[in-house]
Amino acid sequence: MLRPTFRFRLCLLSAVLLLASCGDSTGPDTRPDGGLTILRVAADAPPLEESEISFYVVRGQGHEGIMYFQDGSGGRGEEYLRLKFDGEAILTDANGLPVAMGDSVLIRVTAVDPAKVQFQFEPAGIVFNPLHMPELRIRYDKSDHDFNDDGVEDSEDDDIETRLSIWRQETIGGVYV
Repeated sequence: MLRPTFRFRLCLLSAVLLLASCGDSTGPDTRPDGGLTILRVAADAPPLEESEISFYVVRGQGHEGIMYFQDGSGGRGEEYLRLKFDGEAILTDANGLPVAMGDSVLIRVTAVDPAKVQFQFEPAGIVFNPLHMPELRIRYDKSDHDFNDDGVEDSEDDDIETRLSIWRQETIGGVYV
């Protein structure tokens, strides 16, 4: 079965972003480091083509970075993560300096642990235009769908899947929001 893609409009580029099964849609919530269950990539999933991608975002031009799994022969396989910027997304760089038309910012996305659905985004501190937010999509169809880790994929896992959320950690070791 094809699992859906998560879409998330970034409010700010955080140091760590992850997919977790403990979200509560009733309002703001925080969890301490280690207080979330991070999805695992399935044991039979192909390896990543690259565990890190880097690309420049130029003010005035749209750009996106895409992370892929390998196909069966070691080439490019299915898409795993896509981070898309339009030309007006970035207002200031990580140092708080305005990004002028034609200037660029280097973006890096790293799979923290290729066995988990967890990513680090750099640089932290970029300010985005609230009318042109970047878009993040993470596919989790290659994840282990025994979300509660009880050894059986069942209706409990289906229930957990309806509550999957993307959480971010502003500083490594800090709380997840």
